[in-house]
This record gives sequence, C-alpha cells and structure tokens, in this order.
Amino acid sequence: MAPTAAAQGSPSARGVDFVTAEEFGRRVQIDRVQTVRTLCAQGLVPGARKVARPDRRGQEWEIHWPTFYEALAGAGVAEGEIVTSGQLARYLGVPDRVVRRASAAPETPGKYPGLQLGKGWRYAMPAVQARQAAWSQPDGQDAAAPGPAASPPAPRWPAPPAKFLHAAQSLEYPAPAPGQTPPAHSRRHGPGAAARHRRHGPGPGHSPSPR
Repeated sequence: MAPTAAAQGSPSARGVDFVTAEEFGRRVQIDRVQTVRTLCAQGLVPGARKVARPDRRGQEWEIHWPTFYEALAGAGVAEGEIVTSGQLARYLGVPDRVVRRASAAPETPGKYPGLQLGKGWRYAMPAVQARQAAWSQPDGQDAAAPGPAASPPAPRWPAPPAKFLHAAQSLEYPAPAPGQTPPAHSRRHGPGAAARHRRHGPGPGHSPSPR
C-alpha cells in the first residue's frame, strides 16, 4: 500500500497541522521513532508523507494530523486523548482480547472505533464515548454492541468455542430424546454392573448367596 497523501486543501508547506514522526509517536504512544517510520513506509499511517528537511540530510516523514485523526476517530469527532487497547480495556473493565476483537474502522456498526497501527490498536476516547452513548439509546442501531460493565451497556462476551459445548450425557447411555426422562441409574448400576459384580465379587457389606 502506498503512503497516504495529505488531505486535499492542506497547506503545501509544513504548518501547524503537520507533526514529525517523533511528535506523532508521543501522541499515539509509540516509543520508538523507527517504528513510526516503518509504519509510515508501509502505508499504515493516514496522512503520512516524506518531505525534505533542511536541518537534516535526506527526507523525513511527517504526518498531517487532521487526516490521521479522522481515520482514527471518524469525521466530526472532537480531538481528545488517544489510548491503546490495553488502556481502553481497563477503562471498560474487560480483557484486552475482547476489545481488540470488537474493534474496527470508525464507520463500522457495533464495533469500537479505532485504527490498527501494526500489531496494536489505537482509539480516540471521544469517539469511543460517542459510540457508547449511541449504544445506550433504546432505538440506537448499535444497541447490541459490546460496552463496559456499568454504564454504558455491559460487554457481550464472545461465545465459547464449539468444542466446549458438550451436552451432559451418561457414560453408558445415549442422551434422552426431547421430552423423555433420563435414566435414573448411574454408571455403577448400568448394563456393565453385572459383569463387574461377577469380576470383583459382591463387595463389602454383602453376604454370599446360599448355594
């Protein structure tokens, strides 16, 4: 994927809307500047472009912040704090994996709005809070989406894998048909009980049968 160009109508020279790779890393909590440069080169940072820097040799990456923030939070969202999936999980009171599985681009219904940068996700808190407010509305289209344990609505945990969904069955009897009463005997008194009785004897507390 080619690096994303700056938004149409943005200033041709670097201005207040552009941030360096170092400043971008501080805003989105990426410690290593080289990681930011790699993400830009891979086309994963909307609004990133390479420009000549007079104070350095060669070119350097810079990011048009409004373009990036709109891709992160959605159009018309007020600028605010940017958090990782782990921080958002602690805020919502759910595991990190639940947040990551329920994350998607801002326009995706029923998902936490965010942007994946490499292996990690980033979220704008105003966008998350706005989505939660929509979920809490009775007639909201996202009423079934995941949320925190209190207010907004409680999280919807993913269903357990099918291999864990076993019906309780007897070890020696098939499951009863719908409406049928299950057999009252247990494994000890099942069809193999007589054979085990002959093999191991009557057991303590039993008198031998008179011959």
